[in-house]
Amino acid sequence: MRFITILFLSFLLSQNAFGYWQQKVDHKIAVTLDDENHILRGYQEMTYTNNSPDTLKYIFMHLYPNAYKHDHTAFAKQKVADGDTKFYFSDKYEKGFIDSLAFEAENAPLNYSRYNDNEDIIFLELIRPLYPGTSIEISTPFRVVIPKNFSRLGHEGQSYQITQWYPKPAVYDSEGWHTMPYLDQGEFFYEYGDYDVEITLPKNYVVAATGDLQTESELKMWQARSMTDNTRDDKLKLFSTNITSDRELKTINFTQQHVHDFAWFADKNFLIEQLEFEKPSGSKCTAYSFFTPANAAKYKGSTKATAETIKFLSKE
Repeated sequence: MRFITILFLSFLLSQNAFGYWQQKVDHKIAVTLDDENHILRGYQEMTYTNNSPDTLKYIFMHLYPNAYKHDHTAFAKQKVADGDTKFYFSDKYEKGFIDSLAFEAENAPLNYSRYNDNEDIIFLELIRPLYPGTSIEISTPFRVVIPKNFSRLGHEGQSYQITQWYPKPAVYDSEGWHTMPYLDQGEFFYEYGDYDVEITLPKNYVVAATGDLQTESELKMWQARSMTDNTRDDKLKLFSTNITSDRELKTINFTQQHVHDFAWFADKNFLIEQLEFEKPSGSKCTAYSFFTPANAAKYKGSTKATAETIKFLSKE
C-alpha cells in the first residue's frame, strides 16, 4: 500500500510539473498612428519564457492583420461562407496587412516563412534551442495598413479600432502548437504576459486601451471629456462636429500585468462616462465607457451595467 501511495503522489507531482503549464510572453511596444494614411508604424520587443518541459527550436507567430490582405484568406472565405460578401468585394484600398518585419534575437536575424499557405501565420526559426525554464528576447519593427472596419481591426474614417494588430506567438501547451488563422468568430487563445505600450498620435485624440493609463496629461483629457448630468448637453454640442487632427503629436503609455492581449481605440470625438464603485472585497474600481456623441443616448448608464457585471463576477 505504501508503494502504491508513493507512486500516486509521484504521479500527482509529475502532473503538476508537466501536465499543466503556461508559457509567458511579455510585450513592450511603441507605435505611431498616421491618421492621414491609416497606417501604424511600430517596434516591438517580446520576452518569451518557456515554462514547458520541452525544448523549443521554433515559434509559430500570428500576423493577424494579414487576414485582410486579399479575398482568399481564411477570414475572407469564412465571411463568404456565412453569406457576407462585403470584404470579398471590397476595394484594394479598403483592405489591410502587416509588413516591414525584421525579427531579431541576441543581435542576430531570425528566419521566418509562411506556414501552411496562411498569410497570417509564420514559422519563426530560433537561433538556439530554448530549453525549459529559459527565456529569449525577440524584437521586430512592423507596419500595419489598417483595413476598413470589416471585423475587430479597422477604421471608419478617423475612428480607429485597433485589435489583433501586432505579431504575437501562438499558444504552445500540452497539446502542442495552436496555429489558428484569424476568423471572425469566437474569442482568442493567447499566452499571458505583461504589457508596456506607448501610443503616439495627434494630440486631440482620446484613447481607450487595455491596462492602466500612466500619462498624467491624458488623465486630464479624460476628465475634460467626462460627462455628468450637468455637462451632458454642452459636451454633446461641443464634440458633435468634425474635428481636424492636431499637428502636434502626443505619446501616451499604458501598462498591464498578466493579460493575454492588448487593444486600443482612438477617436477625436470620444466622450466618456465613468462610475466609481466598490467591489465585494471592499476595494475601489472605476468603470469607463467611451462613445461618440452620435451614440451617447445608447450608452447612457452603460457604466452601471459594467459595474454590476464586475461585482457579480467578483462575488461568484
